[in-house]
Amino acid sequence: MKTAELTREDWLAQLEAGTCVTHFEPRPLAPETLEHILAAGCQTALPWNLQPWQFVLVTEAGAREKLLQHCVDPGPAATAPALVIALGDPGAWKQAPARLSEMVIASSLEPGSEARHLSRIRQQWGTGDTARVFAIAQTHAALQQMRLVALALGVASCWIGEFDAAGIADDFHIPASVLVVTVLGLGYCAGRAVLPRPSLARAVFAEAYGLPWRRPDDDKEN
Repeated sequence: MKTAELTREDWLAQLEAGTCVTHFEPRPLAPETLEHILAAGCQTALPWNLQPWQFVLVTEAGAREKLLQHCVDPGPAATAPALVIALGDPGAWKQAPARLSEMVIASSLEPGSEARHLSRIRQQWGTGDTARVFAIAQTHAALQQMRLVALALGVASCWIGEFDAAGIADDFHIPASVLVVTVLGLGYCAGRAVLPRPSLARAVFAEAYGLPWRRPDDDKEN
């Protein structure tokens, strides 16, 4: 598939622009473009290759309308030609033996080490609420990778923050064993708004919490 011709500087400039989409063009995304974006999300690197995610792609008008009815305030995503229901599977760790075997076959894991890693996986994700947290966090990581690849292809994206998870699960036949994590809108941008610039001083610290981080050039200027 031919991707958008973006230089490193162009791509970084888009990431740092501080804008968000306000509405999308009505034209649909090509199937190969959607496949490229979805594949990027599914190939996200994570511990032990557990892949605790699944996605429901919604592009047909009736299905989109049904999904949006379960979203309190879909915002710009209401005009997105493609909506992705992101699901997290807290039980994904139970597939660890198969995932570890795949890593051995791919030469990314040392043969004979599966039992040791399986023990660690069970200790970390097999009890309490940790499996749920892991599934949600890693599904968001996959979605972020989708968004970065979408950006490189000239495709905009936006989150739907509020939704009726139970209603979505019922209408889209989602099993109770997985979590509705979020809904992501994808499409070609038809309008953008400028976001307030973030304060690095409030969010970034050096060496320990609360200690100010300074760029190396700051010391030279002083």
